[in-house]
Amino acid sequence: MSLNEKIAPPVDLEDFFDRFPNRKSIKKLLDDFVIYYPELLKEVTDSIEHGTVTDIQNSAHKIKGVLINLSIHRGYSIALDLEKRSADIPKKDALAKVEALREELGRINGYLMEKQDVFL
Repeated sequence: MSLNEKIAPPVDLEDFFDRFPNRKSIKKLLDDFVIYYPELLKEVTDSIEHGTVTDIQNSAHKIKGVLINLSIHRGYSIALDLEKRSADIPKKDALAKVEALREELGRINGYLMEKQDVFL
């Protein structure tokens, strides 16, 4: 990525506000997600490390559903790719997807701090 290329925000707030106009509730949902997502990532990681293809599909599907409902589109795309490729993705690549998710989701808290005024 070049220095001039803009990185999309981790949450599409406009999309979220269009679908659910209660801004204070959206803020609470996102704040709760920031606390809870490490558990979801652990589930995905555990399924890759110790589970079956079905376990990987299920854990990727679960986090994918949460992400799309919270308008976290880039994270959703990563989880969708993991879910679709779960039958044949090498373990190393699957774990790299989890790390990409971790990095993307890790951006949310800072983004919410920057955007606090939109939730008032």
